[in-house]
Amino acid sequence: MPEFRIGLLGGENDADRLRNNACLEDALEERLGVPVELFPAPDYAGVIQGLLAGQLE
Repeated sequence: MPEFRIGLLGGENDADRLRNNACLEDALEERLGVPVELFPAPDYAGVIQGLLAGQLE
């Protein structure tokens, strides 16, 4: 796997969500040995669309 991509849900703005989950990104990169990228989504449907399109794991 060249990269692990995660969709984020939440009520905060995108920058806050990314900042609040940065420790998760760092921990997963260390454990998985591949780059991890976080993608904030406006709602649940956005994450599901990313999964169906193959843009998220």
